[in-house]
Amino acid sequence: MPSSLPLADPQLVDTAATLAAWRSIRASGGRIPGDLWLHATELAGPNGVAQVAVALKLDYTSLKRRLAATASSRAERARSTPQPADLAKLNLGLPLSPHRLAF
Repeated sequence: MPSSLPLADPQLVDTAATLAAWRSIRASGGRIPGDLWLHATELAGPNGVAQVAVALKLDYTSLKRRLAATASSRAERARSTPQPADLAKLNLGLPLSPHRLAF
């Protein structure tokens, strides 16, 4: 089996190049920066965790865990954001203005 899958997505290619550049200059034992993890999790949604982990040479479990955390934080933000109320138009058969009243 090849060491990496074909990089079909241009964003995946860019992120792989950025990660490779970071790996070439990082200090020994340095952690992957948060913005690179963010790009990886954004790509894992549509492309799949396994493909992105292999293509970017990341740990599958770490990427999967970060993707789940990102999804749960998005869901939490969506729940905490007030949603506009749905308005219903009620027709009660009454005139709209007092000028239309006929006595």
